[in-house]
Amino acid sequence: MRRTAVVNQIRGLLLERGITLRKGRCHLDAALPGTLEDGTSKLSGAVRLLLAQLKLELDQLAIRLQEADALVQKTAQESEVCRRLDATPRRSHR
Repeated sequence: MRRTAVVNQIRGLLLERGITLRKGRCHLDAALPGTLEDGTSKLSGAVRLLLAQLKLELDQLAIRLQEADALVQKTAQESEVCRRLDATPRRSHR
């Protein structure tokens, strides 16, 4: 939820200054570095700093989520119950 909030905050700040980004973190990740470096954009130094700080927060959140995912995977691999559940054939839903 926090990651989505930060992405939306960045998109909102840019939109207020006439810069639109497509929805989705991948679009933001692709466009933000160029937007921050673009000297012709309507971004003040303070806004560039704020956006850079939000991008750093976003990157830190991504790292924390990767670490949490790795911990869940490790825990699941070490659990006999989880391994049995994982080995159970799944039904396909139509």
